[in-house]
Amino acid sequence: MHQLHRTAESANFITAYINKSDNSVPQAMSRIAENFQKQGYQLPNFSQRYSVYLQKKEEIEVDTEAPQGLMSLVNKSLIKARLGIPKHTATVIGGVTTSFVDEEAIAAQIGEWKSYFAKRCWSTDEILLVCQPQEVLTPLFLQDIGEVAEEANILLFLDNYEDTGSFLDGWLREFLLDPDERYGILPLNLIIVIAGTKELSRIEWRDYENNIVRWFLEPFTEDEAKQYLESKGITNPSVVNEILRLSERLPFWLEHLATKQHDNLNGNSPPSQTALEYFLKGIDDPKRLQVALDVSLSPLISKDIVAVLHGEESADELFNWLKSRPFVKEHTDGYSYQYHEILRTEMLKQRRGSYQSWIDLHGKLASYYENRYTELKINRQQEWHGSSCQIYFINSLYHYLCQNPNQKLSQAINAFLTALEKNFFSEPAQKCAETITLAGKASALPELQSLGEQLLELLKAFNENYYEVGINLITQLLEQYNLDQETRARALSWRGESYRLIGIYEKALEDFNHAIEINFRNKKIPISLDLPLTPVDLEPLAENIKNVSWLHLTDFHQGMKEQNWLWPGVREIFLEDLKRLHEKCGPWDLVLFTGDLTQRGSEEEFRKLDEVLKQLWEHFEQLGSSPKLLAVPGNHDLVRPNPKDPTIRMLQQWSDQPDIQDEFWEEASSPYRQAVTQAFANYSNWWDRQAFVLEGITPGILPGDFSVTLEKDGARLGILGLNSSFLQLTGSNYEGQIALHARQFHTACDGDGSAWTKQHHTCLLLTHHPPAWLNHNSRQHLMSEITSHGRFAVHLCGHMHDVIYQEMAEGGTATQRTFQGRSLFGLEYFGEGGNQRLHGYTAGKIQLHGDTGQLYFWPREARLQGRQRSIVPDYSLELTDNQHTNSRGFKLLQPYNYRDNLAEKQLAIEQQTNSQQDAQCLPLNVGGTSIIVSRSSTYRKLYKYQESLQDCNWAVEINPKDPRAFTSRGETYLRMKQYKKALQDFDRAIELNPEDSWSISSRGKAYRTMRKFKKALRDFNRAIELNPEDSWSISSRGETYQQMRQYKEALHDFNYVMQELDIKNEFILSNRGFIYRNQGLYDQALTDYNCAIELNPSNSRLFASRGETYRLMKQYDFALEDFSHALNLKPNDSWTFCRRAETYLLLKQYDQSLADFQQTVTLDPNNDWRLFTYSLALKAAGYSDQAGEKINLSIQIAYKRSEKKQKDYRTSLTLALYYLAADHCEQAKQLYDEALSKNLLPALIQEAIRGLNYFLKIFPNHQLGQSMMAKLLEKVKG
Repeated sequence: MHQLHRTAESANFITAYINKSDNSVPQAMSRIAENFQKQGYQLPNFSQRYSVYLQKKEEIEVDTEAPQGLMSLVNKSLIKARLGIPKHTATVIGGVTTSFVDEEAIAAQIGEWKSYFAKRCWSTDEILLVCQPQEVLTPLFLQDIGEVAEEANILLFLDNYEDTGSFLDGWLREFLLDPDERYGILPLNLIIVIAGTKELSRIEWRDYENNIVRWFLEPFTEDEAKQYLESKGITNPSVVNEILRLSERLPFWLEHLATKQHDNLNGNSPPSQTALEYFLKGIDDPKRLQVALDVSLSPLISKDIVAVLHGEESADELFNWLKSRPFVKEHTDGYSYQYHEILRTEMLKQRRGSYQSWIDLHGKLASYYENRYTELKINRQQEWHGSSCQIYFINSLYHYLCQNPNQKLSQAINAFLTALEKNFFSEPAQKCAETITLAGKASALPELQSLGEQLLELLKAFNENYYEVGINLITQLLEQYNLDQETRARALSWRGESYRLIGIYEKALEDFNHAIEINFRNKKIPISLDLPLTPVDLEPLAENIKNVSWLHLTDFHQGMKEQNWLWPGVREIFLEDLKRLHEKCGPWDLVLFTGDLTQRGSEEEFRKLDEVLKQLWEHFEQLGSSPKLLAVPGNHDLVRPNPKDPTIRMLQQWSDQPDIQDEFWEEASSPYRQAVTQAFANYSNWWDRQAFVLEGITPGILPGDFSVTLEKDGARLGILGLNSSFLQLTGSNYEGQIALHARQFHTACDGDGSAWTKQHHTCLLLTHHPPAWLNHNSRQHLMSEITSHGRFAVHLCGHMHDVIYQEMAEGGTATQRTFQGRSLFGLEYFGEGGNQRLHGYTAGKIQLHGDTGQLYFWPREARLQGRQRSIVPDYSLELTDNQHTNSRGFKLLQPYNYRDNLAEKQLAIEQQTNSQQDAQCLPLNVGGTSIIVSRSSTYRKLYKYQESLQDCNWAVEINPKDPRAFTSRGETYLRMKQYKKALQDFDRAIELNPEDSWSISSRGKAYRTMRKFKKALRDFNRAIELNPEDSWSISSRGETYQQMRQYKEALHDFNYVMQELDIKNEFILSNRGFIYRNQGLYDQALTDYNCAIELNPSNSRLFASRGETYRLMKQYDFALEDFSHALNLKPNDSWTFCRRAETYLLLKQYDQSLADFQQTVTLDPNNDWRLFTYSLALKAAGYSDQAGEKINLSIQIAYKRSEKKQKDYRTSLTLALYYLAADHCEQAKQLYDEALSKNLLPALIQEAIRGLNYFLKIFPNHQLGQSMMAKLLEKVKG
């Protein structure tokens, strides 16, 4: 390289030389500019802008208010270049965005950075210059180079390319092959010479191969080396052999030794000295000799280093002398010098021979840098903001590792993990890893060097989104090294974050839990005790058996006309039997009343009920029990409204009114909900004033819904009460019509019933009605959503005034038990024929031991024997000699572990003894609240919403000004469809950081979910304004446009994300495919669905959507294949069944079609379109009567929807098609004409055309259908 350099200079080339002292593209361009300036040529445009870049970068480095992670952002493009990251993964301000990266982990800091720039009044050009210096400076650099080339030939030398290529390689290839000439035109008389230990990649440089001359400088053969030495006049055999031995025939050393031999020895004596011997030759001063050897321990040589090792007095003189020595060159910082690598390697070998001196000198240097670092008073959060801080910290770390690697190893790994700063593009982390590698080389410790290389690989894996590789590397760190607790927690948190980003959420939770456990173990944690749904750690039950017992009463019917004279006598018998039963299974913890406490729900009846309860509790006290009361209302505990009221009439058609159901559950102000609330007003007033009720009740969505926890001897029993009577508002027979919904379950349990049950050892469910009285959908909700997974030991109910004990388990699922109790005091006879209703009550008990429970019942029956009443064991059930049912064993629920139990105990002790000190204590800050927020996000992905909320609450308590915690909690509320709470949290997050694009986009998503599209678009537009390359916000805006049927705008957004940002994922592809299909662009739709399926072949909807595309293309065999595959992936998808049924219908395969349609309407009985298509199949197959029933039902559903929403022309056009199919031609024509007279969106007309076209494919000769199709097509044409 030096020979070529000299040759070029002699030929009057303008030259520049780059080696590994430069470490970024901007620095390399600056070095070239300096070289040119020394030869009398200027690069003015580049130099002026580069000066501004250095100035702005320095402003950030010294600004203590600069946001955390901003310097990583500034250096991101440099680091990405060094790691060989493709350009398309970079953004100006944002982060990595790929199909499998969780956006929440990246977006949170962006708003803070943007706000910082705005407050400093930086222009857009200045922001781009600092954040993308390579992109801004390169065109200026090439422009100036071109002007110099007009005057002379240019030769650029890029040496040590094994190091410099890490940042220069991608840059060179980018502007060398620049067809758009966005960087400018390269001069033809520019030559670039690259030298390194490895050749250029033939794959990456394949486009330039015709312009490359490859010159391999392998070690000379012995003949070549001897020939070279002979050309230098060295022929003495002993000298030649010694030079060959020392140089190992490497060209550099061969040239060096040959030159020195010729100059100094005249070719007669062998060069017995190595590079070190040659360097030290002639140094007669012992002090200088010692200084020369000692400073080799430092990678950089400066006057300060000399002073540290040998005192201030002679530091100047010794340093100036060192600078003049051979093999000593100036460093790029303009302040320090360094030994040539070959020389320093030999010096370090010698210094390691003196172990004590090695330890002492590295200790001095480490202390020097550490003191300088301490003088700047940098705390943990600020340590990476300034370049000086980085230099001091990195150098102290280097010397400490050389001095005692075992002692500082954990600190070094912790420094690396800390330096990531929630940002995978961290220059400090790069420097940490490189420092560990260099320390390993210098100390001749392969294990330490390997660790550094491992960390570099880890950083590269994160940057390139190879999270699986990163996970494996972190696992090796955890397994191979004895890390301190803080470092272990940090490594676990990063591995958990990696698992989260690739969707392995259970593994992520394991790591987050472990990291948080370490983070807060034995620390004083200042938390309040009034968190919503305070998390609980369940201790294993002690070996002695714990009992929870109750009385189950039902159907008392206070206010029955016979009660005034009949109850007093029954009461005495009842109280006497309670005494006998108390001896067998008391004392009782609870009295559980499952409805019909009164006869008509009047205020007077509830007041008299209070008197009865008072007497009953006085008796309990005499027996030695102090039970708490819990109750649910029955159908007699309400004041029945006027059945002719329109609201009540609509509620009586509940099963046929899905829109009313949605309004009832979602809107508290709905007249239907208000009617129910008013009917149960007297019950609610009675419940609110009860003194016997168990404390801690959480109310639910309806009067009588609640959840509560009973704690006893370390055991926790959850009791859930649900109102099953809210629809039984009249005196009609409601068997099979009663409603119950999973929303009641979750709302009563603070939003997540599953999580609530897991906080208990076992739970009880109370309703008035037994499961048999529920309608089909409600039974599904009960069995699948509420009592599944063994959540409840038993379901207690009443209503039927008879005792039934049932157990049911299907398909290996957990057993579900129902116990229906007798009426305590109901009607003596019921129904036709005077069937007797026997009275009674039941006691129950659960015994808990280890991880299992045992369930027992003591059923009691009131009998009339002659004229004498008595209460006896109810032997209609199989009872033991002790008068109880046989025990039923079940597994206790898994404890809900939220925080480490030791930490909870420590907290309680310290809050009592050191409360004032506790207020000032903080937990070990491994990741601060970010790890808690990350865990909350992971819980959300697993649909564990209550756990997610609890983590968010905890994070908010620790840091009430953390917008990420509020945004994450808002996301959880959004998933739970608690939109008001979600919006409140998003608003708070935006208030804390008005330029946080993540919070703003999340609020936009909430508005879109609520179908408030204008507000959603406003938020998405604002988020995109803050971060123009935020792919999530852009694609979300596209989805909003899609739902608004503004397909042109939606396509623009989807195309921008995929083409400009080069990001493809299954959701964007599927959405775009949907639009293409709706527009009749079937080939484009197929292409998108094929790509989406390739990305996620387990997504059933993708196959179903592609199948629908094939169906519309009349490629029915392919359509059926895709529909069938989708149903294999998701067997109960009614949409796919419907589409496959329609396909069979078009093929006139009526049996298969009707079978699929029957499955469709069974799964979704209130979908008017599916009933309509079913009717067409029935009609085509010759079943006209059944077809008429289905089409009429379709018309009823669609008509009710049209009444609810005025000017819903989509429904009008759909209803017109139904009327047409039912041969109600006048109604059909009227609706078509009315809709077509309006200025409708083209998408609505296209949708109407598709529906009518489907009908005409089956009945092609339908005249009105043909006429309406002509009108629709004319409307589109117009």
